[in-house]
Amino acid sequence: MEPSPWRIVPNGVFSFKKVGRSARLRYINKGIALWLVFLFLITFVFAFPAQGAVTSVRLNIEGDSVLYSGDGSVSITASVYDDGLGDLQREVSWGITDPAAGALEPGVTQAMFTPAGILGPGRWDAVGTTVYAVYEGVRGELPLMVYPWEAKSNPLKKILVYLRNHQRPDGFLNDWAMVALATAGENPNGADWQKESVSHLVYQENYIRELKETNNLNTYFGQLTDYARLLLSVSAAAYFDNAWEARFLNFGGVNLVGEIKVAQDGNGHYGKDWEAKLVNSHVWSILALKAAGQSIHDIESARQWLVDCQNIDGGWGYTTDQNDPWGGYLSDSNTTADVVRALVALGDNDKSEGSALKKALVYLKNNQSADGGFICNPLWGNEPDGWSDARVIMALVAAGEDPQGSGWTQDKNAVTHLLSLQKPDGSFWYMPGFPAFDPLALAADSLCALTGKTLPVVIPSNPPGGGGGQDVISVTVAVSGLDGAVIYPGQTVSLAGQEKNALDALLKLGADVTFSETYGRSYVTGINGLKEKQYGATSGWCCKVNESEIQVAAKDYLLNDGDKIVWFYVRSVPEAGGSRDVAKTDEEKKISGSINLSWQAKETLDKLSELLGLKQGATEMGPVGETAKAVVIVEGEKPLTWLDRLNLKKELDTGTVDIVQKVTAGKGAVLTEGKGKLALEVPAKALSQDVEISIKETRQTESIPGVPAGFRQVSSLYEFKPEGITFVEPATLTLRLAVPPIVNPEKLVLAWYDKANQRWVAIPAVADLTGGLVLAKIKHFSSFTVLAREERKSFEDVTGTSCKWAKNTIEVLAGAGIVGGIDQKRFAPERAITRAELTSLLVRALDVPAATGSAEFKDVRENEWYAGSVSAAFAAGLVKGYEDGIFRPDQGITREELTTVLVRALDLPTSTGEILPFTDAAKISSWAKNSVAAGVVGQLVKGYPDGTIRPQDAVTRAECAVMVYRMLES
Repeated sequence: MEPSPWRIVPNGVFSFKKVGRSARLRYINKGIALWLVFLFLITFVFAFPAQGAVTSVRLNIEGDSVLYSGDGSVSITASVYDDGLGDLQREVSWGITDPAAGALEPGVTQAMFTPAGILGPGRWDAVGTTVYAVYEGVRGELPLMVYPWEAKSNPLKKILVYLRNHQRPDGFLNDWAMVALATAGENPNGADWQKESVSHLVYQENYIRELKETNNLNTYFGQLTDYARLLLSVSAAAYFDNAWEARFLNFGGVNLVGEIKVAQDGNGHYGKDWEAKLVNSHVWSILALKAAGQSIHDIESARQWLVDCQNIDGGWGYTTDQNDPWGGYLSDSNTTADVVRALVALGDNDKSEGSALKKALVYLKNNQSADGGFICNPLWGNEPDGWSDARVIMALVAAGEDPQGSGWTQDKNAVTHLLSLQKPDGSFWYMPGFPAFDPLALAADSLCALTGKTLPVVIPSNPPGGGGGQDVISVTVAVSGLDGAVIYPGQTVSLAGQEKNALDALLKLGADVTFSETYGRSYVTGINGLKEKQYGATSGWCCKVNESEIQVAAKDYLLNDGDKIVWFYVRSVPEAGGSRDVAKTDEEKKISGSINLSWQAKETLDKLSELLGLKQGATEMGPVGETAKAVVIVEGEKPLTWLDRLNLKKELDTGTVDIVQKVTAGKGAVLTEGKGKLALEVPAKALSQDVEISIKETRQTESIPGVPAGFRQVSSLYEFKPEGITFVEPATLTLRLAVPPIVNPEKLVLAWYDKANQRWVAIPAVADLTGGLVLAKIKHFSSFTVLAREERKSFEDVTGTSCKWAKNTIEVLAGAGIVGGIDQKRFAPERAITRAELTSLLVRALDVPAATGSAEFKDVRENEWYAGSVSAAFAAGLVKGYEDGIFRPDQGITREELTTVLVRALDLPTSTGEILPFTDAAKISSWAKNSVAAGVVGQLVKGYPDGTIRPQDAVTRAECAVMVYRMLES
């Protein structure tokens, strides 16, 4: 059947036209064919009556269904075929049948029909309604399909074709398109959406990584909605492949979830410092976190912030700033529709009179035009537009409203209006004749709307296509809390399709389940308010199926009919008969005695070759200088703070490892020492003969051979003997280290020294930042250490002549993103640093978490760029204000003040009565004497060649960089 274009006819009339030609004419030269057809038809029409029996009646339309849009009109072309005369236009009688209503009387040629006259008011209410045509007793028919449509239908297919045609050769498409593809059942990372094996998301990840490596992330992430948009698009890929959930925390080196979560202020609002009054940053952060299956801190405050800034007309503008010069505080349909989706995502489904949701729906209704479309803001113009249509349709679906129901349909509705804006190539006009400023994004939003879907597209427990076994199974689920207290007695639940796993069995009980912020649905952290670590460091939730503790994440454990599932809380690991992190071997338990080895790290180690794109079982990667990436990062719920790192470094700096232990062949062993600096797990089958193993530590302060240029050593050197030993099965090596703040963890490299070639060879490894651990599989003995590739950034005013003494330090700190220039080329090393600049620098250097409240200094306004840093540093005890309640952010800082701040950050011991060997020591303020003395002993501050320390001098940017570097290296 040859496709014919279809359209919605305004007056509801069926239109007919001739389509196709006889197959016998298609192969004749086009010029001759036109004359022959013309002469043949003239002769036939005027000289001969119609002859032959009708063999078929076909309804011609692209695709395999008639698309009804709710306005009572469809345009179809009919063709009648007889024996030998090809297809001719004939009088055809039309009819409609409905499975519920039975056969109806056929209509007549060009008869007008509407739903009100045939199937009742409102809309077609039965998918499967049939449209048919009859001629001389021969019938042709097509099924009538009702909104929401499937992706194979004509308008949606055209959108998909449009998007595919606009994907660049390098794979780039559009972030919003990723979400749209997921709603249409298309895997955005699948082969159909790749160019030269590169999808849009892979392109974006590589691009973000490149920006991070060159310290240019700010060129992409200008506002919080940039993180939210990218998280939504990555969530779309995770919908089809759970492995993409890891990208939520590490997408090209950027923690998308973390960046959003730290931007929530004490009022529950999501937004960076300058976004404090923006509605959009809040809304899209909520939708993105929900799509990624992440928890929202203080969910009620997040909802209440939206309720509190609802305008009197029931809508929202994109800002709450009444002084916005563009009138952004005025309500508009787009923002209001987005807020509706956010409210529903937060659990607010209250549509009672006077509720925020009800008032929002009334506002939207008041902005609907006579032709069914939605006006963005009547004050900006009275024309409806496609973007408002699409976003309102999604909002209505989210709120449980029917976009084509009687409440939202006048003569027409938003669906029909949106379709009227679709162009032949599948894209959409913003308004008739007016192109959209981002046609790909508008096409994506329209695709979501026309599939009847809304945001967020929540990741399923198993990706589409997962699961197995019979269609519906019944299992029994019970939950017990602290000390066996019954939370849910054994209950039978039914599971179907992709739900047949141990996690969804728990969710079927209606339990309030919280998940890991890092690992999402792979890790349950709480049930009905009872959280892990609430009753001890190893307390938490375990799961058994048929009396056996499960060995994988609950979402990945598929159930069978009749299974018995028990979720139970333990105070410590031994109660569970194993480990709540997945049962541990005896060797692992021995390691756990001194090293806090997480199951996430072990699980990642098992998948390391796949994650790094290596051959399965690979244990080395070549020279470190030629290896782009040799580590995969895992990070638990509570990453190390700067004090944790400091204490860990102090702990590791005491004593040295010196182990000698005999290992019996066929038995295996774990070699470790009391401080937990190192562990070596030798499997039972690793050795073919008994071996006496020795491990000796060389401290990091001592020189090691051949560290490549551009790398630095970040751990001690460990020498394993006897050299030349090769394992039949790889041994697992775990090293504990304090990663310096100036080192990017992504640049860590575990390496062994190849004496024969005098070079360091990279080993694929896992870095567990929460435990300060590096894990790897090794096949032989040698000397091992952890290196890190240094990143540097140079400035034209920091040279070997103008600022030689600080050049190296400034370039290293700038490469680590701790200090920045006054612009892309200049650092201004001799300029005095302000208190605001120093505070911001310290927060970055020490990775100080955002504060939940405000420092409440009179001269620090909320919208200042440094306000968040001041609050965080004040809460952490790093900085203090003056007695009059002000901070003086623009004031310079003296050398004694800076020394005091750094001593406080390092928690260095201070003593009274210290005699300082400086000629101007008497000028040191009394309150600073002890801190300056501690700073001198700790080598944070040094004197000048003339014997002075100049405590009252203003600190320059170069001096500050050097002193902060000393602090970080101490």
